[in-house]
Amino acid sequence: MKTFSYLWLNKLSKAPSVNSEGAFSQKDIKMQNSKQVINLQKSIEYKDDCIERKEVFSNEQSSVTLFALNQGQSRNLHVDPYDEAIFALEGTAEITISEKAFTLNSGDFIIMPKGEPHGIKAIANFKMALLRPQHKH
Repeated sequence: MKTFSYLWLNKLSKAPSVNSEGAFSQKDIKMQNSKQVINLQKSIEYKDDCIERKEVFSNEQSSVTLFALNQGQSRNLHVDPYDEAIFALEGTAEITISEKAFTLNSGDFIIMPKGEPHGIKAIANFKMALLRPQHKH
């Protein structure tokens, strides 16, 4: 089983439609400068064979990307040159930062400092928003 796979997105020149529940109604999204309320938890669904990824916002200064991991899926330890933060939207995951494990549940937030090895494993189905300040995907 693949533990991590990006599903690359089409870049749209216009803002996506949002349904009555505040979720994106288009499968592949990239939203720039849209003035609307969006329910992030409802805007991404789980996939059986990979980790689902949807970019919500990205510019030269920062980005926000949604991820949905099925129970047991993981992203191996890696190092990034920028600080990153995770906001847990649904479920439970274990985040490892510099060999220390943290449990995240819905509503939790954690910062992963630049240069420190970090990885994630879904303990239960897990949705999250990855916040990346100071860089573009």
